[in-house]
Amino acid sequence: MKIVLIIFAVIFAIVVLSIITLLVATRFSDGPKGPIPGGELTSGSYVDASQVNWKSVLGNKPVSEIELQLLNPTGSRTTGAFVYNGELYVPVDLGYVWRRLPNGIARYFLHIVWIFKDWHEKAAVDGRVVIRTGGNRYRLNAVRITDEALMSKFREHVSTAAGSVFKLLSVETNPEDIWFFRLDPRIVDAH
Repeated sequence: MKIVLIIFAVIFAIVVLSIITLLVATRFSDGPKGPIPGGELTSGSYVDASQVNWKSVLGNKPVSEIELQLLNPTGSRTTGAFVYNGELYVPVDLGYVWRRLPNGIARYFLHIVWIFKDWHEKAAVDGRVVIRTGGNRYRLNAVRITDEALMSKFREHVSTAAGSVFKLLSVETNPEDIWFFRLDPRIVDAH
């Protein structure tokens, strides 16, 4: 019995060290690896964001996947984005979607992601971001949306998009359970 416990302890230690090694390595890699945050977005050509048609870049999906990097502090993550009136927006789910999921793997996973999510607070302080999609990088400024009429429209949009993937429960949510950022082109100082 003692040998079995030792074997399980060794296996557990190997798994934990492997996970820690993966997280540290990803932190210094070129961008995120799926849901695992990554380092600076280093590959891909920079494109002038002021001339971009976001609908043609992201396609006709209700919410598309992009990689988003903060400049201060540097770090990247995979997140969703959508186009509204030609402008690019990023929703930040702080419970709006995951609290309405039935109990299960998806709810558990999104809750774990939420526990460690703080990039939105940092972006509200310093909105300089770089996004990467389709192999191109774009320098942008994240501007938090506070207009309630617009946020209500966006919550409905996100509900429809999430409802096409998950069965959502009718649960009362707080309007602060989701934030939205508009991503505006950023002029880069050449000095």
